[in-house]
Amino acid sequence: MDFLSLLFNTSDFPARWHCGRWSAEHGWLHIISDLGVWSAYFAIPIIFGFLLLKRKDVPFRSMLILFAAFILLCGTSHLMEAIIFWWPAYRLAGVIKLATALVSWTTVIALFNQAPVLLQMRSLRELEDEIEARRKAEKQLIDANQELERRVEERTLQLSESVERFRIAVEAIRGIVYEQDLKSGLVERTRGLQDVLGYEAQSVPPTTQWWLDQIHPEDRSRLTKLEQSPYWKDGKPFEYRVRHADGDWIWLEDRARVLRDANDQPLKLIGCAVDVTDRKTAAEELRSIASLLDSFLQSAPLGLAVVDQRFRYLRINESLAQLNGLPIQDHIGRSVEEILPQLWPEMRSVFEHVLQTGQSVTGLEVTAVRAREPKTLHTCLTHFFPVRSNRDEVVGVGIAVQDITTRKQAEDKLRLAVDVAGIGVIAIEYSGH
Repeated sequence: MDFLSLLFNTSDFPARWHCGRWSAEHGWLHIISDLGVWSAYFAIPIIFGFLLLKRKDVPFRSMLILFAAFILLCGTSHLMEAIIFWWPAYRLAGVIKLATALVSWTTVIALFNQAPVLLQMRSLRELEDEIEARRKAEKQLIDANQELERRVEERTLQLSESVERFRIAVEAIRGIVYEQDLKSGLVERTRGLQDVLGYEAQSVPPTTQWWLDQIHPEDRSRLTKLEQSPYWKDGKPFEYRVRHADGDWIWLEDRARVLRDANDQPLKLIGCAVDVTDRKTAAEELRSIASLLDSFLQSAPLGLAVVDQRFRYLRINESLAQLNGLPIQDHIGRSVEEILPQLWPEMRSVFEHVLQTGQSVTGLEVTAVRAREPKTLHTCLTHFFPVRSNRDEVVGVGIAVQDITTRKQAEDKLRLAVDVAGIGVIAIEYSGH
């Protein structure tokens, strides 16, 4: 208690100026130095306090407060050293130094405890490197994003062009492109519905049943059977008739594929029905012409045949087949050399001449033995003529054969009779010669 009561009592001590032999220069050197240190030590805690007030997120706030107190007490000690030159309050100076010592060691202990954390903290260089790495990564991310946007724009443009080309292609073909939802049964159809069948897509129900109602009754049952099998959903074509808006029947060739989900469950049916009425009509006309040609070939009194450029029989009638001694089916696809090997060496040049020049060779008499009558010679009057395509190209050789064996035998008998009788014979043609 006596110490504390005498804390500000300076009667027991002389001023420092009176202790020892101080010169003015020596004394003021200490005073000014202590005041300089005190002012600097006083300013540092003020700056720390300002930072702590402005930045609430400053790390190690308690450490900074301890440092500020330690520095402030150190500065106060230097201030007392300067004051003692006039006011010898040594007891107060001792208390201040004790407080400085306590705060200093408290700071040392706190700093020691925080040392592992401080050692784990990255250096400024490391932080700068990390910032630079993040800046580069950010730039790469921006570049990648821009590249992705560019590709998306290109893909979008390509997709738009593809959609436009598909639209033009759909409009160009004479067909109906449709998409059927297999769950709801609703159907979307393109404008081809009007072009092909005369119905406006907006004026007809978007259902499967409406379409089935337009199908020809003879084809409807067949189509229903096809729908119950996976055959028709694999892009395989099938044909059926559909009623036009004006009442006529139109032939369509339909192809469809099933769009499935990730679990392989059917979602949609996408297909295209193309108008093949002209093709079906042309095919029917060709069949009619072919039937007429077959009837002509089979009814003709002459032997008739057509061979291709490799001299293989394409068509032959019964008359010529009998002359050759083989059925019709044994001729088709086989060459003249295979059917008539004994005649081919002499006939080959004739066939080649017709193919190469496009000129006919007529009135060629061919005498040979038939396979069914090996002991009898038969004579045929044979004509060779070019068969041309619609581009006027020679694609085969036609053959017309007339069996003149009986006539040749009659001529031989007549010639023999004339020779025996020694008389002349006058032959008169129908033309009067």
